[in-house]
Amino acid sequence: MKPLKDKLKSGIRTKEGSRSTKDSKAILEAQHNLCFQQIGNEMKADYEEHDAILIARCMMQIKAKFDTDKGLNFIQQYYINQGLKKFGDDGKDAVDKELRQMLLRDCFTPKFVKDMTASERKKAQSAMMLLAEKQFEKTIKGRLVFQGNGTREWLSREDTASPTALQEAITTTCVFDAHEGRDIMTLDVPNAFIKTYMPEAKEGEDRVYMKITGMMVQRLIDMAPEYREYAVLENGKRVIYVRVLHAIYGMLQSSLLFYNQFQSDLEAKGFVFNPYDLCVANKVVDEKQQTIRFHVDDLMSSHMDPKVNDEFAKWLTLLHESFNTFQKFDWIFKSSREIGFTSKLDIHRLRHKLQHDV
Repeated sequence: MKPLKDKLKSGIRTKEGSRSTKDSKAILEAQHNLCFQQIGNEMKADYEEHDAILIARCMMQIKAKFDTDKGLNFIQQYYINQGLKKFGDDGKDAVDKELRQMLLRDCFTPKFVKDMTASERKKAQSAMMLLAEKQFEKTIKGRLVFQGNGTREWLSREDTASPTALQEAITTTCVFDAHEGRDIMTLDVPNAFIKTYMPEAKEGEDRVYMKITGMMVQRLIDMAPEYREYAVLENGKRVIYVRVLHAIYGMLQSSLLFYNQFQSDLEAKGFVFNPYDLCVANKVVDEKQQTIRFHVDDLMSSHMDPKVNDEFAKWLTLLHESFNTFQKFDWIFKSSREIGFTSKLDIHRLRHKLQHDV
């Protein structure tokens, strides 16, 4: 009997028996988007094909809950050319600011084409500059993005999937927070990816390269004239190849690399991770429990003493240079079984109010 793994790889075939390019890409993307959590071997189990059918049906039912014909888009991102037409000089300043930050943080280093292998050059992905207007600050933000969708062919799910806190874990821990009257702080860790180092390529492995193209080539040369000698012509356009040294937004492996590094940092500080949810960790501080939950670089911390959260934020400041207040929550209990969430911006911390005991 053909293994399920081979069946997934074989993809969907057309009436003629050949697999279409569109179907192949859809299946490849779906495989990488499957929920994956790194757990120990002792918690893994083998299953037969009839069990796989049941699991697949459950997965489809879960997916169906997120299918909708209506939605809202709060932030519109633009490619660099379209963004510059819309935002003008503010867009140019945002591009320069993002490129300057990449240079200051040594996120990449230029390389001559002759020093790259044929495989590395083939696998090099283009850099995209996206521009967007922040919803509340009304400022223009530039974001240099690695076009990582082309790397799915040689990166496994194990190398790209990053754990995230389960909905059940968030709900349960929030109930404890409100019941105990904890102080709650939420924040996002800035520079999370670009502060994360890329692992050194093992012998025989390809290094990760990115192609700088378009108007970004000239902007980069204006800021760092030494990049000029690395520029080459490809199809009549200037290109600069750079070796990626830090995780960059858009790379499929960025989230997992950050998670592994952040997990080590938290464990070194004394946090113990929940064996059932790899994005929930606890630590006893002043005989009271501190709980943190996070999804990539968005984090929530709770403790009875607000000073503990303040100290945790200071530690993150030293670890990542600075931190941004994301938003603070006021937990309002409408009944013993219902939690209402009221988000308020530009307030450093809100104390949650317990109207009814849980």
